[in-house]
Amino acid sequence: GNVMRGIEEAVYLLSSELDDLQRSRSAVYARQFETAERVPKMKERLAAAQTERRKQLGRAAEAAEERDTLELRVEALERRLRLRGIPLPSENGETPAAGISP
Repeated sequence: GNVMRGIEEAVYLLSSELDDLQRSRSAVYARQFETAERVPKMKERLAAAQTERRKQLGRAAEAAEERDTLELRVEALERRLRLRGIPLPSENGETPAAGISP
Protein backbone atom coordinates (compact mmCIF):
# COMPACT_ATOMS: atom_id res chain seq x y z
CA GLY A 1 0.00 0.00 0.00
CA ASN A 2 2.51 2.59 1.18
CA VAL A 3 5.11 1.69 -1.47
CA MET A 4 2.45 1.88 -4.23
CA ARG A 5 1.21 5.23 -2.90
CA GLY A 6 4.80 6.55 -2.80
CA ILE A 7 5.37 5.40 -6.38
CA GLU A 8 2.06 6.96 -7.52
CA GLU A 9 2.97 10.28 -5.84
CA ALA A 10 6.41 10.21 -7.45
CA VAL A 11 4.87 9.47 -10.89
CA TYR A 12 2.31 12.27 -10.38
CA LEU A 13 5.02 14.74 -9.34
CA LEU A 14 7.26 13.74 -12.24
CA SER A 15 4.47 13.96 -14.80
CA SER A 16 3.38 17.33 -13.37
CA GLU A 17 6.99 18.55 -13.57
CA LEU A 18 7.21 17.26 -17.15
CA ASP A 19 4.02 19.20 -18.03
CA ASP A 20 5.56 22.35 -16.51
CA LEU A 21 8.76 21.83 -18.50
CA GLN A 22 6.82 21.31 -21.74
CA ARG A 23 4.76 24.44 -21.07
CA SER A 24 7.84 26.53 -20.38
CA ARG A 25 9.57 25.04 -23.44
CA SER A 26 6.53 26.01 -25.54
CA ALA A 27 6.68 29.52 -24.07
CA VAL A 28 10.40 29.74 -24.93
CA TYR A 29 9.72 28.61 -28.52
CA ALA A 30 6.89 31.14 -28.81
CA ARG A 31 9.18 33.95 -27.56
CA GLN A 32 11.94 32.88 -29.95
CA PHE A 33 9.46 32.85 -32.84
CA GLU A 34 8.14 36.32 -31.89
CA THR A 35 11.71 37.62 -31.65
CA ALA A 36 12.61 36.10 -35.02
CA GLU A 37 9.55 37.78 -36.54
CA ARG A 38 10.64 41.15 -35.10
CA VAL A 39 14.22 40.93 -36.45
CA PRO A 40 13.49 42.09 -40.04
CA LYS A 41 11.50 45.07 -38.74
CA MET A 42 14.29 45.95 -36.33
CA LYS A 43 16.87 45.69 -39.13
CA GLU A 44 14.68 47.96 -41.26
CA ARG A 45 14.44 50.56 -38.46
CA LEU A 46 18.20 50.36 -37.89
CA ALA A 47 18.90 50.91 -41.59
CA ALA A 48 16.50 53.89 -41.66
CA ALA A 49 18.17 55.38 -38.56
CA GLN A 50 21.63 54.93 -40.10
CA THR A 51 20.48 56.57 -43.34
CA GLU A 52 19.01 59.51 -41.40
CA ARG A 53 22.24 59.83 -39.39
CA ARG A 54 24.30 59.91 -42.60
CA LYS A 55 21.98 62.64 -43.97
CA GLN A 56 22.37 64.68 -40.76
CA LEU A 57 26.16 64.31 -40.88
CA GLY A 58 26.11 65.40 -44.52
CA ARG A 59 23.99 68.45 -43.69
CA ALA A 60 26.27 69.32 -40.75
CA ALA A 61 29.33 69.04 -43.00
CA GLU A 62 27.66 71.25 -45.62
CA ALA A 63 26.74 73.83 -42.97
CA ALA A 64 30.30 73.84 -41.60
CA GLU A 65 31.68 74.24 -45.12
CA GLU A 66 29.26 77.09 -45.80
CA ARG A 67 30.22 78.79 -42.52
CA ASP A 68 33.94 78.45 -43.32
CA THR A 69 33.35 79.91 -46.81
CA LEU A 70 31.41 82.84 -45.35
CA GLU A 71 34.13 83.48 -42.75
CA LEU A 72 36.76 83.53 -45.49
CA ARG A 73 34.66 85.91 -47.59
CA VAL A 74 34.11 88.23 -44.60
CA GLU A 75 37.84 88.23 -43.81
CA ALA A 76 38.66 89.01 -47.47
CA LEU A 77 36.13 91.88 -47.52
CA GLU A 78 37.50 93.29 -44.25
CA ARG A 79 41.06 93.18 -45.65
CA ARG A 80 40.00 94.94 -48.84
CA LEU A 81 38.16 97.64 -46.91
CA ARG A 82 41.11 98.17 -44.53
CA LEU A 83 43.52 98.41 -47.49
CA ARG A 84 41.28 101.14 -48.96
CA GLY A 85 41.24 102.92 -45.59
CA ILE A 86 37.51 102.44 -45.10
CA PRO A 87 36.68 102.22 -41.36
CA LEU A 88 34.93 99.02 -40.24
CA PRO A 89 32.09 99.09 -37.71
CA SER A 90 33.14 97.76 -34.30
CA GLU A 91 31.40 94.78 -32.67
CA ASN A 92 28.77 97.12 -31.14
CA GLY A 93 27.93 98.51 -34.59
CA GLU A 94 29.56 101.94 -34.16
CA THR A 95 31.67 103.19 -37.03
CA PRO A 96 34.96 104.71 -35.83
CA ALA A 97 35.84 108.22 -36.87
CA ALA A 98 37.61 108.46 -40.25
CA GLY A 99 41.36 107.92 -40.13
CA ILE A 100 41.22 105.95 -36.84
CA SER A 101 41.61 102.25 -37.39
CA PRO A 102 39.74 99.99 -34.97
